Amino acid sequence: MEYMSPTVINLKESEDLRDVVHRVVQALAEGNVVGVPTESNYCIAAAGTHETAVERACTFVDVMKHEPRLTIAIKSSDEASDWAPAMTPLALRFARQCWPGPLAMVLQDNHPDGLVHQLPASIQPHVLCDDRIRLRAPGHRMLQDCMRLFAGPVVLAEPDGGTKPPKTVADLMKRCEQNEKSMLFIDDGMQSIQEPVSTIEIQNTGFRVIRGNTFSKEELQDVARLTVLFVCTGNTCRSPMAEA
Repeated sequence: MEYMSPTVINLKESEDLRDVVHRVVQALAEGNVVGVPTESNYCIAAAGTHETAVERACTFVDVMKHEPRLTIAIKSSDEASDWAPAMTPLALRFARQCWPGPLAMVLQDNHPDGLVHQLPASIQPHVLCDDRIRLRAPGHRMLQDCMRLFAGPVVLAEPDGGTKPPKTVADLMKRCEQNEKSMLFIDDGMQSIQEPVSTIEIQNTGFRVIRGNTFSKEELQDVARLTVLFVCTGNTCRSPMAEA
């Protein structure tokens, strides 16, 4: 195959965000992988149903013990239960309060109705590990628009996501330079959050922080804490003895 230079689109210099979104969506639909910004770092995006694209995305990430190689990107917390129908109340709280945002959750996915089981059999091993999936709802506007427009699931490969994720598109390109095929990269500069994404594992009795610090331990504990609010609506909450 003839070598072609990568294509870089500067998002800040683009006159119309919609043109960039359509370009990314077209590339994904054609089975290409695309370097995209998130609210915290740069990732490789691929169509979750395209076998060649998924396999290529896997080449950019290392194997992590007891975790899938690729992250399933979702649009919002409303979509989370489609992938993990048996989400616990704790997981739902994290999803509703932290998404979209720089948090990834590792969840049990042994429910037969989960969307992951509708993916091609050859792709499932790349997004499943020990019956667990990793979900993330990125908060970057451009990526969100791409996911809304793209007809199908999107997966993310996060090079060195646990230690030193790419902070700039140039950093991401260096980690992809051994790839012989041309790629599309979207440059949105350095984001305000430059830390590894907080990744938590939802357990039967709570949660465990696997890595990252975009959320502090105290912030995560605040989200996990269930608050019950009692509201007095009138006479129904007055003591019968007080009335006497």
